[in-house]
Amino acid sequence: MTSQRPKKILVVEDEPDIAELGRHYLEKEGFHPSIAKTGLEGLAFTRSLWPDLVILDLMLPQMDGFEVCKAAMEIAAAANWSESPERSHQLT
Repeated sequence: MTSQRPKKILVVEDEPDIAELGRHYLEKEGFHPSIAKTGLEGLAFTRSLWPDLVILDLMLPQMDGFEVCKAAMEIAAAANWSESPERSHQLT
């Protein structure tokens, strides 16, 4: 029997109440999410954490969610992140 590694979830949300609500429900389901408060912080987490799932607010200050998504995809492409068969479908 193989053990599955815990899924890494990143929540990028600048509204503290919404971020905490997301954390609450994810933890209730057994996940241990990381929370980023800005797009730049979210990209830093992306580089270090390599999350399996990103829950991304589109209305972020300074760098909106669309810009964060594009930059995260560029980071993944530069690191050949999509070379893994299990991850390649996640970038579309």
